[in-house]
Amino acid sequence: MLCAAVPAMAQTVTFADPSTGVSFRYPREWKRADGNQFYLQTAIPQQAEVRGGVVWKAGEPQKTTLSGAQFLYAFEKDDSSEVCLHFHDDGDSAKSVVEAVKIGNISYAHRSSMGAGMCHQEHEDMYATYSNNACYLFDLSVHTICSGVVDGMRDATAPELAAIHGQLMDILKTVQFGTAGAVAAHQ
Repeated sequence: MLCAAVPAMAQTVTFADPSTGVSFRYPREWKRADGNQFYLQTAIPQQAEVRGGVVWKAGEPQKTTLSGAQFLYAFEKDDSSEVCLHFHDDGDSAKSVVEAVKIGNISYAHRSSMGAGMCHQEHEDMYATYSNNACYLFDLSVHTICSGVVDGMRDATAPELAAIHGQLMDILKTVQFGTAGAVAAHQ
């Protein structure tokens, strides 16, 4: 059963970055964010410029361990597609490998990871595509907290977590590149 608090993708708002030409649609219930809105840091490298994003946070009182989700978009000038598409491998073999995926007509390098700290957990998917000497990064993350932190709070179910991850993927599917950020990855 889908958690009623997880917003639907029916009514959307458009995010547009005219300087790079990147745009995407997101559910109206989500809020614009200029950077990370959660306890755990994102996998976006420090040298990349976070250009914007959107966040959904569970309402109060929080009824499940699902605390929210965010979709961040970053841009980084890069001399090489190799650096971008094998992005930020820190040598940690516990992290999953980078794989090539195509979503819509855009080719991405994709890596999943999980993080935890101080009773916060994060499942993160990073997607990167390269064009015009720039790396375009899309960070999709689902955030939860430990069970038992709040009385009466239940664990988020697998379908609830899958539903919010599905919404993040629905946002990624709407990514488009206009003339300022015309991306060869569309081919």
